[in-house]
Amino acid sequence: MTQELIIQTIISSLLVVQLVGFLLFVLIDKYIDKKRKNILVIIIFAIFSLILQNVLEFLLVEYLPAQYFRIAVAVYGYVIRTVIIVLFMYIVNPIKKYRLSWILVVLNSAIHLTAFFSDICFTINSDNFYVGGPLHSFCFIISLVLMLYLLFLVLREYIKKSKSEIFMPIFLVAIMIASMLLDLFFNEKSQMFDYVTVALCFVSIFFYTWLHIQFFIIHEKKLIENQRVKLMLSQIQPHFVYNSLNAIQAIDGVPEKAQNAIIDFSKFLRENIDTLTSPDVVLFNKELEHVKKYVSLEQLRFGEKVKVVYNINCEDFVLPVLTLQMLVENAIKHGITKKYEGGTVNIISEQTDDNYVITVKDDGVGFDVNKELDGNHIGIKSVKNRLAQFVDGSLSIESQMGKGTTATITIPKTNQKQIKL
Repeated sequence: MTQELIIQTIISSLLVVQLVGFLLFVLIDKYIDKKRKNILVIIIFAIFSLILQNVLEFLLVEYLPAQYFRIAVAVYGYVIRTVIIVLFMYIVNPIKKYRLSWILVVLNSAIHLTAFFSDICFTINSDNFYVGGPLHSFCFIISLVLMLYLLFLVLREYIKKSKSEIFMPIFLVAIMIASMLLDLFFNEKSQMFDYVTVALCFVSIFFYTWLHIQFFIIHEKKLIENQRVKLMLSQIQPHFVYNSLNAIQAIDGVPEKAQNAIIDFSKFLRENIDTLTSPDVVLFNKELEHVKKYVSLEQLRFGEKVKVVYNINCEDFVLPVLTLQMLVENAIKHGITKKYEGGTVNIISEQTDDNYVITVKDDGVGFDVNKELDGNHIGIKSVKNRLAQFVDGSLSIESQMGKGTTATITIPKTNQKQIKL
């Protein structure tokens, strides 16, 4: 075995191992839906078939001349390249039919099939030499058109979601075009693999990795949105609505107080429902107004048992919607109202040189932080996730049994001006 053949064999082995690893990653990927996963598996096997095609064509050139068999193998190589590109379109958007793209694939196939009876595209002569015809670059042209359309689909789908990362698909398309040019002008018959084949192996993995990141981001956003919905629904649970309406009904002889209570109640419900379509963040003073409506309804129910002290030293900053609301609700529901005599919740906002700090402190019953926060606490998890996601903030909770709980939100000042409401 010659040294060149040994090198070519090593390269083919590495490409196959790479594809097997790629396949394993795709099969265990939990962020890609079943339809896209199936398409990726088909793409992997299509690329694997292209590797086999390259190896077989190399053998037919160097060792086993067979004119018509080599034509068939060559035609398959030209056709499968365009098929793989179209399949990647389904990864970007699996719903579309891509009829025009498939028409181009069929046209490309038809042109190359003429090699069996004409030299208009290419042929293999009786001496086993490749002879290019007037349309020998047709596959390159069709592939270029399809690659540019794939790039257009990626830009249209993701440019609004991830502008900073959009350079990657552009770079990958450039690599594919460069490999096509290399095959068109510099491909030697002595090499086992076309440049396009090697490029497809690497580009497919990088493209999948890039798409995986996009799907992960979308998955995280959906997760946060689901938490947001659950958080909103937790504020308007039937027992809360029922208790609030009962408290309003119990107001006797003070119509103005009942009227104000009904207004607060309706605004509270409306604002919670509006969070489903509102921006992810809100000005602190608006969030505080929402909290005050909630507090007024709880004070209507519990009377003197619920005392809330506001110590607001700064309010010109933003935070995720319903974060302060959740902490105040926890302080009242799970803290001070669990005590017979009730208690006080202190809401404090202040700022340091680098951060805005919100503190919600109660003198309620307290709890074991290690035990309860290790559980599936949707509200606290949601607050932490959304603080990190939208304002790069954090939440810390300290509590002592019988003494109360302190929840502290810390929001860096650095990104505040860039956050859009």
